[in-house]
Amino acid sequence: MTELKPCPMCGCDANVTGNGRDYWVECESCLTSSNYHENRDTTIAAWNRRTTPDRKATVSPEQWQALVEASQKVADSAQRRADRARATAIEEIAEMVDHMGEGRRLEEYVEAIRGMKS
Repeated sequence: MTELKPCPMCGCDANVTGNGRDYWVECESCLTSSNYHENRDTTIAAWNRRTTPDRKATVSPEQWQALVEASQKVADSAQRRADRARATAIEEIAEMVDHMGEGRRLEEYVEAIRGMKS
């Protein structure tokens, strides 16, 4: 069996994983993964074409961790902005519905809410 080369991103060990139908390689450290392949040997061959044993990793494990942490901060910030926008939209809808009279039909509510998009 062909030996699996280290991760081309961080230089750490990787493992072949399969679900009975597809196989892929995933790094133990940075979670870089390969495409799906039909069998274990093809998966290993494809992964091994991505790096050579004497090649140093593209980034060190410390640099990779810093990139992961920075990415997480960006994702967290984006999620907070999305949460605030959602809360604002819900509040605007609630206010709009609150100000509508009891006699309005459902279609009027829907039309008014859709008008908020513009």
